[in-house]
Amino acid sequence: SDLIFGVLCFESLKKNSYSKADVEFLRNSTQFLSYALQSLSTQSMLKDMAAYDFETPALNRKTFVSRVQIELLKSKEFRIQSTLAVIRIDDFLEQESLFDSNPFTFLVDNLCQFIQNDLTIFNLFGRIDEKTFAVYFLNYQDQDVFVWAEKLRVKIVRQTLNISSKQSNYTISAGVISCNDKTDIDSILSDASLALKKAIDAGGNRVQKY
Repeated sequence: SDLIFGVLCFESLKKNSYSKADVEFLRNSTQFLSYALQSLSTQSMLKDMAAYDFETPALNRKTFVSRVQIELLKSKEFRIQSTLAVIRIDDFLEQESLFDSNPFTFLVDNLCQFIQNDLTIFNLFGRIDEKTFAVYFLNYQDQDVFVWAEKLRVKIVRQTLNISSKQSNYTISAGVISCNDKTDIDSILSDASLALKKAIDAGGNRVQKY
């Protein structure tokens, strides 16, 4: 590769302090280090170029924000109502064991499957952070989205899952906000997060309108 990340320099005041074995070890070590750096830089570059979250079918935050921003301008221009819902997995107590995979990954997949089953061409689905997802609804009133989020919450809490060889369940909280006449997605997400925080502070497993 033509990429240069830096230079490793080893010095000693003693003459001939490094044996041939030391030099060979350092050479092999730097080859491994350069491979690791190359892999990390490639991953970082791919993440910047990708539109979707690597772990789920949702758009990544950057793409979701960009796409919703465009939809907000359209909805205001054509006077179409729209609503945003942010959904977060409540704290889950089960921990990863030596013999099972991380249960959180299973919960994320489960939640995304439920959300995807209800998506239409009028929705945008994105991942905001590790535990938080967002769905943008074009031509939906906030009350309709509130009902949708409440139904999703009930579906999640009523199911029983096999997690880490145990019968378990988990819950979600959601914040819903009307986007009518709004064009700043960052402000909308901030307000929706406030509604979500209120739901979480009240004990979780609930939906809150802004």
